[in-house]
Order: sequence, then C-alpha cells, then structure tokens
Amino acid sequence: MPEVIDNNLQILEMEYMPLAQMIEMMEQREQLHYKSSFSFEPYLNAVDTKMHSACPNTKGALIPIIENTSKYIEKEDNLDALLESVHFQTLVSLVVPSMFFKDDRSFICAPFKKKVLVSTPAHEELLDPEKWEIKIPTEKILENKNHSFCQAGTHILNTFYGQDLDMFNGFMITLRNKQNNMERYYQLSFKLDFVEVVALKDLPKLSQETINMLIANLGDEDLWLKHLPADHFAFKGFSTGHFYDVSEIETLSRMKQWLNEDGDDKQPHEFLAELTSYMQSFLNRSEVQAGTIMTEYEDLHRNQITSLTKLPKESILGEDDARLSGVGIYGEMARLEDAIVIENLSSLKNPSIAEKALMKNGIQSIVLAPIVNNHHNVISVLEVGSPKPNDFNASTLKKLTEVLDVLKMGYEKYMTDIENRITGLIQQKYTSIHPSVQWKFQDVAMKHLTSAIYKDEDLTPDSIVFHDVYPLYAQSDIVGSSKLRNEAIQADLIKNLKLLSDLLTKLFRKKNLPLLDAHLVKVNKVLRKIEENFVSNDETSIVNMIVKEINPFLLKLSKRHKSLMGKAYSKYVSALDPELGIVYEQRKAFETSVNQLNSKISNFLEADNNELQKSLPHYFEKYKTDGVEYNMYIGKDITENGDFDYDDLRNFRLWQLINTCEIVRLVEDTKPKLATSLDTASLIFVYNHALSIRFRMDEKRFDVDGAYNVRYEILKKRIDKAYVKGKDERLTLSGKIAIVYLSEQDKNEYLQFFEYLIEKGYIENNIEDLELDKLQGAEGLKALRVTVI
Repeated sequence: MPEVIDNNLQILEMEYMPLAQMIEMMEQREQLHYKSSFSFEPYLNAVDTKMHSACPNTKGALIPIIENTSKYIEKEDNLDALLESVHFQTLVSLVVPSMFFKDDRSFICAPFKKKVLVSTPAHEELLDPEKWEIKIPTEKILENKNHSFCQAGTHILNTFYGQDLDMFNGFMITLRNKQNNMERYYQLSFKLDFVEVVALKDLPKLSQETINMLIANLGDEDLWLKHLPADHFAFKGFSTGHFYDVSEIETLSRMKQWLNEDGDDKQPHEFLAELTSYMQSFLNRSEVQAGTIMTEYEDLHRNQITSLTKLPKESILGEDDARLSGVGIYGEMARLEDAIVIENLSSLKNPSIAEKALMKNGIQSIVLAPIVNNHHNVISVLEVGSPKPNDFNASTLKKLTEVLDVLKMGYEKYMTDIENRITGLIQQKYTSIHPSVQWKFQDVAMKHLTSAIYKDEDLTPDSIVFHDVYPLYAQSDIVGSSKLRNEAIQADLIKNLKLLSDLLTKLFRKKNLPLLDAHLVKVNKVLRKIEENFVSNDETSIVNMIVKEINPFLLKLSKRHKSLMGKAYSKYVSALDPELGIVYEQRKAFETSVNQLNSKISNFLEADNNELQKSLPHYFEKYKTDGVEYNMYIGKDITENGDFDYDDLRNFRLWQLINTCEIVRLVEDTKPKLATSLDTASLIFVYNHALSIRFRMDEKRFDVDGAYNVRYEILKKRIDKAYVKGKDERLTLSGKIAIVYLSEQDKNEYLQFFEYLIEKGYIENNIEDLELDKLQGAEGLKALRVTVI
C-alpha cells in the first residue's frame, strides 16, 4: 500500500482534515483478503444456545420473533435488499436495543469491513462530515497498518490457536467542530461476539514461536498470509462498534499533562487561549471564556491585563490585602477563600465596578475560583465566564471541582517554578551553593564539563522516575469541620457583640454622645442578625466593624475620658485576644483541638511508618488539613536491591488497615482531652494497577506520572465526597473505616483481612458491602465498611 501513503503525504502537514476525506483514505487502505459476509446466523445460534436458561416471559417474547424472522433473513441473496427487510430491522432492534437511546453512538457492519450497515442517530451525527473534522493521527498513517486485516488475523489466532488477543479496542479519536473549533474526544470499541470464522481447509500448523512472530509483525500482511492463507478462512456474522464520549476525563488528563510541561516563558495570553480551549471542551460550551488575575510576581507580566473584566488587579481585588479590600463578588470569593458561581450578573443589586465591567464585556454568568497561599492571601484568581445568563450554576461548580484542583496544581507549580528560578539566579549571581548539596552540583557540573571537552551533546540531569509501583492512600478526616468552625466563629462574635452592647449602653448613660448611641444601634442590629442566621462570609465585615471602627473609637475615648471608661472598659478589653483584638475563645478552642488531634494522628502515623520502613523501603508523604491524609508508593523499582513481590503489597495493605484501626482508637482516647470534641471518618482507597511516579524538580516532590495514570488522582479526590447508593448517607462515618475498591479480587483480599481483624478484636463482625452513587467520570464504584471496636 505505499502508493496510498505517497498520494496522501500532503495531509501530514495538516493538523486537521475533513472527516469524509479521512474515511475515504482509510477505506482505500483497507484490504481484508479473507472472504467476509454479513450474517445473522452466529447471533441466532448464540440466542438458541442461551434460550434454555431464559425465564418463561423472555422465551415467550423472543421465540415467536426469532422463528418468524430467522427463516426469512438468511434467504436474502442481495445485501441491499436485506437491509430494507422488515425482518432485518426486527432483529437489529434485538441486537442493539441501544438504537433507541438518544446519546448512544453505536453501529453494525460486516466482519472487519468499514462500511457501516446500521447506525444510531447519535453515531450518524457524530460522523457528519459537514460538522466535524478529525485530528490527523500522523503516527497511525505513517505506520501504514491495515487494521481490518490485523483484526481478522488476531481473531483467527484467538479462535483456532488458543490466543487471547485484544489489540484494537480503546482507539481514541479527536474531533473538532468546524463551526466553533471546539475539540471532543471519543473512544472507539469493537465487539466481535457475533463474528464467526470458518476454516475452509485444514488448519495450518503454527508453533507458539511463530504466533509470537506474527504478533510482533502486525503490519506485515505478506508474512501473515504466508502462515494464514486467504483461501483457508472465511468470516460471517457482524461486528458492533461503540463510540464513548470521554471528553471530560481526557480533557483533565491532557490539561494536567499540559500544566506539567515546561513553558515558563509562555505569554499570559497564549496560556489563556489554551486554557479557554480546555474549558470549552470540558464543559462542551464553545462560548466559554477563561480569564485570570495574578496578584504575585505581576512585574513578570508587564502589567498585562488578563481578567475578563479588562481591569487591573487593583480595581478588582484592591491595593493591598485581597481578603479585606475586595468588593462585590470578587471580595466575597476572596473572603470565603473558595470558588463561587454567579448565575446571572444582571440580577446583582448595586453592581461593583468589576461586575459592571464583566457585563459590559458580554459576561452574564461566571465562576470565580481563588488560589490561596498558606497565609490566606489570594495569589491568583481563575475566571470562567459565559455570555449566557444562568449558563452556570451550583452543578457547574461541582463539575468544575476537579478542573479547579488540576489548575490549582498548575498555578502552584508556576509559582514554585518562579521561586526556584529566582533562587537559582541568586545562587548563581550572588551567593555560593550550600555545602549540603554542593557535591551534587559538582557531579552535574563535571558531567557538563566533560561533555563540553569531548564535544558531546549537552547533558541534562537524569529524571527520577519509579516505574510499576503500587499506591496506597488513606485519610482520617475531621467530621463536619466546616460546620464546627462556623459555630465557633458565631459563638465568639455573639459574645464579642454582647460585651460591646453592654459597654456602649453603660457609656451612653454616663455621657450622651450620639456616636455612642449610633454604634450601639449598629451592634445590636448585627447581633440580632447573626443570632438568627449566621453566614460565614459575614465574619469579615463584623470583624472589620469591631476592630477597625468601634475598638479604635473606644480607645480614643479611654484616652480623653479616663474616668468615664473605668472598669467596664477594662473588663471588655481583657476579654479580647491581645493580637487579634476580638473575642477568640471558641474558635481558638476548635483550632487548638484540630491541631492537637492532627499532631496526635500525624506523630502516631510517622512513628508507625518508620518501623514499616525497616521491613521494606518505600516512599511516604502525609498532609495535614482538617485531618491527616497520606500517600505511599511501594514496588521493586523503589527498593535499592529490587527485592519486592505481591506478598509485600499484601503486608502493606494489612498494615494500613491495622494502622487505621489504631488511629480510630487513638481519636476516641484523645476526644475527652480536647477543648472541642472532634470525630474523624477514615477512608482507604485500594487501587489495583501499578503506576509510575516522577520526581518533579520544580515542585520538589513526587507526582503520578503520565496522562493515563491521572485517573488514580482523579478517583482519589472524588471518593471523599461519595454517598451510598440509594441513601442520603455519606460513605465515610465516624468510628468506621470505608475501603473503596475497583476489583472483586481486591474485595476478596480485604474480606480475608477482615477475618483476621475480627479475630484480633479490631473490628465488629458486621461488614457492610456497599455500592456508591455515581461520581463524575466514575460509576459503579463499590466499598466495604467496617466498625472499629
């Protein structure tokens, strides 16, 4: 087939090509060599074989249809006439009931033939050449492989030679809408359940060595035809195909890969153009726009304005502290330190300058997501806007959660990159290298020097990658931490306002100052409001009123009228935190309790893991939030001597279970000693595939490597919010351990572990087998849950 490629070499210079042209080119390249005919016979035989086990109702419904159609359907000599037959349509509706589903992209064709005989409306729309163009799979074109022939050959090997090959499912295609240039990703899957291969002559004798040679040379048609001649085999039946929309998960994978690529000098507008493209694909909305506001290292961008408002940062978030000086929706977002959605900007009363600017620029619905550093300052803001009112809502925000997490990692990487480059520049230009790492720099410098002397290519430091390692993840999360925090804040504010009210009342009785009365009225009004309904974003405005308005006024009075203020004022001041200037009792108790509990769990985990390190070296990292979570990676590649087998993985998994039980017990023992009573919910994620991790030099940490392994990170983040299917009940509950798994093999392994834990008195003999509600991009997840004694 080289001449086909020669005639189409010009397409290799294109990024996309018309879909019709691509289909035509692929059809030209396909030559099956083996005889292939459409037939319902294999399907009817399969139905007849399984009919004996069907229930009476199913038999009663199917037998008349099968009998009344099968005696006609195979008598049609002309395929075109067969396609028009009523009997054909009847059987098709049984074979592919999904033909009736709106979004199912399915089709039927003769064995290993490209011509589609029957397809669903959604499939026809997907391959509409007027609407779509396809991304050029250059590597597939250059390899010049006849996929239909390869599929047929491997089907022969599977049928007659005891092989189990499945090399052609999961093929990904990228389509771009010709009207709006938006990309969508689809995965193609073929089913050969009703394709029968018939041996027309005696089977050629093939050794396993010959079979392996054929598999290693899939593109060599002459070699395959030599060992499996075309006149020895024929195919009949039909194959079914399905296109699955994987745009969301693929967009996430590509976005993470894109953000991890080197691109330090990319201009902000170039970055936004790519980001906008990803957001459009993920949300399936071509009109979506993305913007950003950078509040750190602004000079690097030469004051370029990249916000959807087209305004400078100062007009949106304020001059200094973004948490306090921002107004409107941007101020609310900054104070909440969390993403918010505004369904309809036109419905806002008294819109701010930024909100007016958004509407002027055609934005009617918007999502704002802050990136917040450890000092609770907003260092960047992501904007996702739409010109349509009510285009975004709470469900959109939930859907975007994973995208925002990926983007946050990208922003953090970007900030770390800049900091590392600044540090490197300082070390290079102004300081000497620290002694503790000088040896490594000397080694690298020596390699570069040697390379330069001998005129070799310049060397870069070797990447640090561990392949085929198994991840273990667990968390002990404080139950209802946000609610407890808000309740503590509310209690402190109420006490502060009551003390103020009492003090202002006494002072006003002594001295008739109108401003005292005005402050008193304001304090009582706010007090009534938060006693009835406290909203977390009220905190900042109330604290500002107390700290920046009323307390300074009282301080001035105390200096001018010492006799007036007296003990009442001293009593009030003594109730305030000396650093914060407000009542800080309940929240302090809560935060102290959280820190104490986190430290207890963290220290126990660290000590236990140190002992485990002695049995087998492994990578371990933990994080403190409102609770403690950790990642572990184990495998042959991490151990220096390569000593690792599956029993080591089983040992680590059992250790993790026991360790989590001990943490639950530790929490129960610690609770009575805390100023605020806290509970934790425990979660373990069992991932049954090995993956690779790479040390990110810019981030100074290990991360899952490759787009295909990102699914682990995505699932890990989503299961934390999972609910039990059919119930309004969270998977994670206080005093229990939830184990989310992906395979029955893992389930059986953990059931064996539970028998041991029951005997050892760690858990109750009451194992819950649960199915989880559908999660975005992941459905059918299951979990086991046990109660710790």
